[in-house]
Amino acid sequence: MFLAALCFVCVLGTSLSDAAAPEPCATPKQWEGKAWFLDEFGIARSVYMSYDGVNKRVRTSIKLLNGREQGKITEAILLFEENRFYFILHKKEVCVITNALFDFKPAGVPADAVYAYSNIRGFGSNSVKTNTFAKSYEFESPGHHHEHIHSWFASFTDDTCVPVLETIYEGDLLKDASQRYIQLDLIRYTDMTAGIASDKVFDPPDICTKNATIANNTKAIDGVFQWHRFMYI
Repeated sequence: MFLAALCFVCVLGTSLSDAAAPEPCATPKQWEGKAWFLDEFGIARSVYMSYDGVNKRVRTSIKLLNGREQGKITEAILLFEENRFYFILHKKEVCVITNALFDFKPAGVPADAVYAYSNIRGFGSNSVKTNTFAKSYEFESPGHHHEHIHSWFASFTDDTCVPVLETIYEGDLLKDASQRYIQLDLIRYTDMTAGIASDKVFDPPDICTKNATIANNTKAIDGVFQWHRFMYI
């Protein structure tokens, strides 16, 4: 039985490696789902996401699951075509409104990402094939004596390009090759559904009319901007 299992793995590995390498793909144009986020400090977050690539709208709701601020909830509503971003800090009952701070990007695998490998997740009729892609780049920070390294790995379903797993690594490397800073984010996607259940999910809450702050940068967003910036593929 053990030898039979080994032979099965060998055949499976051969069939995947002999096939033409998958190309970068785009996720469905509209979807909603959950993500589970773990950073290099062991801080965990749950995320509910709504992505509308047709109308260029994204909403993310992030809840801290541990740490000093356990239970803290922040939300972001990114309306690219309206040139309006809303960042809601529920604990402080504040809504920060800015112009679009970055351009819309279609969710999916970047065109310049490199195919890494494919594998089968699950067993039998409950299995799914996923493809993993990688992208990395380095650049020297102007006026500083270090290089910035950014690496991205992500797995998507083979047939529909639905995100499954994502790993983001960022680090600054000093000229003497010693590490100065490392950021590692692990993201797992679950409960993905096609379409948008209700367009109202993109409506700013009442707090954004009663207690709003207009800002021209990210400094007023209380540190939550970085999480929402990367929380859609």
